[in-house]
Amino acid sequence: MKKNLAFAACLTSLLIACDSATIDSGNGAGNSDNETDSNLLPDSTGTGTGTGTGLDGVTTARTANGLVNSVSLIKLEPIGVTVDSTRGLFGDLQTTLTEQEVRDWYIPPTDECEVTPLTGDTMTPDGFLVLDQIATQISAGESIVLTDDNGTYATLQRMDTATGPVYQPEVAIDQPAGTNLLVDIPGDAFSGFPGIAVPPVPELQVDRPAAGDNVGVATFFQWQPNDVPGSTIELYVGGFSQVAGEGIFIACALIDDGSFAFPEEIQAQMGAAFDDEFTTLLRVGYNVAADGDSMVFVANSVRTRVN
Repeated sequence: MKKNLAFAACLTSLLIACDSATIDSGNGAGNSDNETDSNLLPDSTGTGTGTGTGLDGVTTARTANGLVNSVSLIKLEPIGVTVDSTRGLFGDLQTTLTEQEVRDWYIPPTDECEVTPLTGDTMTPDGFLVLDQIATQISAGESIVLTDDNGTYATLQRMDTATGPVYQPEVAIDQPAGTNLLVDIPGDAFSGFPGIAVPPVPELQVDRPAAGDNVGVATFFQWQPNDVPGSTIELYVGGFSQVAGEGIFIACALIDDGSFAFPEEIQAQMGAAFDDEFTTLLRVGYNVAADGDSMVFVANSVRTRVN
């Protein structure tokens, strides 16, 4: 089974967050009123080539020729996470992919789960993973600026790392954004993209299981769905598997339709006696910009902790 980029991009921060005693379920950087505007989310039917602002002043998901050679992920984590892992990554692909392949990597069209050993090595991705290849990380300018109706909301400054440039906040982001939050990418080796809208994400209300309930093979998850295109649920569960004889980490990317149960193949790896040590769910909203053969995925998220 393929490893979804959403998993690889934030596994380390999620484990840190899951061990935290305090997690705020509010928006990391969405509109402070939590309203959802479907116009800010990907156009799944448009065929425009895109210029960074796209149709009607909002972004479009369509490249010029349906092929992608450069990809960016800008992901805003919820406020209240112990370590602020909001970041931006920009990369050139080793092999050209189709637009649909990249889109399905970030926003899977079906529920997908993966089980890995709960070890430090497994949780730390090496570089910018896109589908089955490591992208060559490149510069998109000195800084990425996020602005709202009140002015500059946050600045992600370029940091040079062993794997290439990474953009991270200059200071911790500790307050919700105002309305009309936008991302401006000045451009360098990666193309510039002005004014990409950050999608507001509604609060994630989980009905089942109840907070504090143990999660096992028979657990049925139920939440209030969000039918806006580009909205997904990320489910992360850690615990000891008697089948594997070690701790395991279960990562699922789910359609935001309001319900989920572990498939049989995942239950078999969990074992009947599985009892979680932590369970965290995120609602992630994506907006997609395209220009030529480049795609930018801007992700905003809210989090809730079950156990």
